[in-house]
Order: sequence, then C-alpha cells, then structure tokens
Amino acid sequence: MKSYRSNSKSALCGLFLLGFLFYTAIITNLCLFADCPVNKAIVPLSIILSSVTVFFLSADRKVFLTATTISILFIFLTAIVNTCIYDSTFDSIGYHYDISVMIAEGWNPIYQPPINGSIWARHYAKAIETIGSAMLSFTGNLQSVKCINFIFLASSLFTIWYSVSTVFPNIPKKWKIALIFIAASNPILIWQLPSAYNDYCIWVETILLLSAFMLLWADYNNLSAYILILFTISLGINTKFTHFFYLGLECLFFAGWCLYFKRYKLIKNGFITVSGALIIGIFIIGYNPYVLNTINYSNPVYPLLTDRVDIMTGNTPEIYNNSNRVVNFTKSLLSLDEKPWALVKGDFSFSGISNSYANNMRVNGFGIFMFPMLVLGLILMIINKPSAKWWIVYLSVFAMSMCFEQSWWARYIPFLWLAIVIPVVISLTGTRLNNRVNKHTRLLLLILCFINASLSVSATVIARLSYTTYINYVFSTQKELDKPINVANLSISMRQQFKERDIKITEHESISDLSNQEELFRVFGFDFFDSVMELPADDYPKLYEDSNNLLNKIARYNKRKYLE
Repeated sequence: MKSYRSNSKSALCGLFLLGFLFYTAIITNLCLFADCPVNKAIVPLSIILSSVTVFFLSADRKVFLTATTISILFIFLTAIVNTCIYDSTFDSIGYHYDISVMIAEGWNPIYQPPINGSIWARHYAKAIETIGSAMLSFTGNLQSVKCINFIFLASSLFTIWYSVSTVFPNIPKKWKIALIFIAASNPILIWQLPSAYNDYCIWVETILLLSAFMLLWADYNNLSAYILILFTISLGINTKFTHFFYLGLECLFFAGWCLYFKRYKLIKNGFITVSGALIIGIFIIGYNPYVLNTINYSNPVYPLLTDRVDIMTGNTPEIYNNSNRVVNFTKSLLSLDEKPWALVKGDFSFSGISNSYANNMRVNGFGIFMFPMLVLGLILMIINKPSAKWWIVYLSVFAMSMCFEQSWWARYIPFLWLAIVIPVVISLTGTRLNNRVNKHTRLLLLILCFINASLSVSATVIARLSYTTYINYVFSTQKELDKPINVANLSISMRQQFKERDIKITEHESISDLSNQEELFRVFGFDFFDSVMELPADDYPKLYEDSNNLLNKIARYNKRKYLE
C-alpha cells in the first residue's frame, strides 16, 4: 500500500464532494474561456473526475466504491430535496440566482457585460454562482443549485471527522459526533444553507483548512491534506473577496506556526500547494473577476476599496453609531434588535429573541446563547490550562474577527464559531479530561449549543416552508386556471421559476400598470424593489375569505401582501 493512500471512508467522501465542486468550477470556467455554452455534461464529467481522484487516493477498492457511492447519492439526493424548497431571501433573488441563470442561458462573464447590468454580477467573485449555473443546466431547476451548500458542508464534516480521528484518536466516538454537531450548528451556516447566500463558506473553508493543517502536522507526507488545501483555496478565494483575505491570514498563521517549530519541509510543501491554488483560483476559476478587474480598473477587488459603492452605511443599525469595532462587537452579542445591551439589562421580548435567529440579522446574529457559550468556552480554556500555543490559536480567532470594521455583523465573521469548537477540543484532549467541573462545563456548553441550533433551525425551516407553501399554491392554482398571470418587475431568477413551472405570464413595465392594487402580492419585494403578481380574489379565495386561514396568514407574512 502506497503511503499517500487512504482507507478512510470519511476522508475519501470529503475529498470526493469537495473535488466535485472544484472540478465543476474548473470545467465551467474552461467552457467560458472557450466561449462554449454551459451544458448538462459538466456535472457528470465532474463526478467522473472526482471519482478518478479518489480512486488514486484510496487504498482499498471496496472503500473507494463505498465512498464514491455515498458521495454520488448525496449529491443527487440534496439536489432533489432542494427542488422542493423555495428560497425567498433578498441576496439570493436579488443577485446570486440571477448570475447562475444568466450564465446557464448563455451569458459569458469573461467576454460580455451582464445582461441585467448588475455591478455585482460583473465584478464580484462568483465561484458558487458559476457552479450553480452548471447544476441548473443539468437539473433544469433553479432551486436545486442550493445543493452546492450541502455538498460543501458535508465535505467539511467528513473531513473534520477524519482529521480528529487521526490526530486525536483518544477522543470518544460520542464526543467526536458532538464535535461534528457543534461545527454544523453555526447559526450563519444554518440559515444560509437553504439559500444562495455565500457568507457561510468561510466557516466551511476554515474547517477544511484547519483539518488539513492538523493532518499535515501529524504527517507532512499526507497527500490528501495538500489536495484539500489546493481545492479549498482555489474555491474559497472565489466565494467572496473577503474570504481571500481571511484564508490568507489562516495560511500565514500556519506558516508562522511551522516556522516557529522549525517544520521547514512543511513550509516548503505548503508554499508550493498554496501557490498552485492561487494560480488556479486567480487565472482559471477567478479570471473574472480578479484578472479582468486588474486589467480594466487596476484593482483586483473592484469596486471594493473605491467610493463606487457604499454597502455598509445603509446596513448599519443606529445602535452601532459612534462606537469602535470592539465595543460594537461586544454590543452585538449582548443586544436585541435596536435595544443596546438588552441581555445585560434584562430587556427581553419575544420578537427580540426570535429576530436573533432571523435571516441576515445585524444584531446578535449568532443567537442569544452565543455570549454564554463564549464564556463557557473561556472557562474550559482556564480549567484545562492548555499550553501557550493553544491560547495563541484561541485568541487569534477574536483577533481575526476584529480585522473587519463591521465585526458586529455575524454573517461576515462566521469563523468566530471556532471560539466554541476549540475549547471543547481542548477539554477532550487535556490532562483534566475526567475533572468533574471540566465535564459538566463541556456538557452545559453542548446543551446551550443544541438549544441555539434548534431555535436557528426552527426559524429557518418555518421561513422557507411558509414561502414554499405560498408559492406552490400560487403556481398550482395558476396552472389550473390555464391563463397568464399579470406580473411586474420580475427579476431574471423569478422569471426562471415561472418558466420552470410552465406558468404563463403577462409582464408589465411597472406596478402602476396593474389594475387592482388590492389584489397584488409580492413574488419578492422590499421597500426599494418590488416584484409583484396579481392574484384576483375570485381565483385565489384562500388568500381572502378567511383571515384565520393558515395560508392567508402565510401569504401576509414578511411583506408578501403588497401595500403601497
């Protein structure tokens, strides 16, 4: 058996799933370079290439077949499930889905301006959206592209299981399962999974990188770990511009770590791997935006670092005005809605607590139990008295969070969740493993994590399923009527969803062109942008006849009823 081969099903599943995303991104972008349309063949070809990669890394044919079968079934199962769940979140419909649809329909971001004229589509990193275009071409269903999130997450969870089992073999199986649960309980990850948001990616990428670093620290000849780094960085720097920065910090930290402990060969091999990942990530997967932005604007991350766009001013709650990033970071963890320091003052309300688990929350976005969990994590660190190197790792998580001015916005620093994971690992591997206080504190942290995750999952599921119920009723009713539905301001992605269900539409230039304002419901809408459809009371009685009807309430939830 060759030393670089593995007989771990979890390692091979993780590599297969991550490799699938990597190869899909590579092939799709090569098609764009060749000015060829994105097509159905990309997904099966990516599966084949990922299978070949795992075959050469597997030590046992039976293990290879098992891992490959599990991975392929997971890809198709998550794609099928996601076709049944509609996503109504703002960034998804307003930006991310549009890119996937435009590329699938023939837009080439390398040679053409975006059809919808979006500055974000033209200049921002778009690996997930590009992969989504290939998935859309294969399935013909826009909602299926959300399976990418589940594939990405699963690759990291399989990998962390393998790395923890390899590096910390004495951790009991039940606590390894608990670690996987804690890693998957990140609230940012939970509410973004059934959407097209991509902020969660930095959490998944961090798990993958740290797992690879641990494996390499145990054995610098572990080829799978180098491939993990190559795949992760190539994809990661193209999920968001800020992820380029954070992944760079993580790699520099590990390089400094290796330098301090004189692991020079590991530094050399790591440098070669990261350099290869940057070449692939910038010049193939990220030619648009990095190369094109540099050529046209002398700024690889244009329009960031310019005054062209101002993302944060309108997104910053008033409670953060006139405070520095450290104060605002702390204030976010201890506030509710627009009530600063609410958790300290005892100023609780049901709406304030529930809103902490809402989509894209700007105050207390990790949930109301985040601060207590951080405190418990700190207690675990103190109890177990880890060496200075572990304290450096732990404190670096907070330091990295402070790099971003808007550290109060949880979606931008999902890696803060490491401050929950690291203390648990320390408590399971330290010399005070059987200490009663250590065990009870660790268990209490796990219980709070479970409650926090349950609230986050509940809020996410209710929001997604309620919109799915609403839009399915509209689509099925309109299908039965067999006549066009009047719509206005449909985005490209919403038009795609009408097309997939074969719903006939009559488009109007503005909302004022529609006849009855009392019968307008939002397909998607916010104060400054409304995409609406006309649902006559005679055709949609369940929306009008009984105000206590569940569907009636759902239709009016979250601004779905259009009111001027």
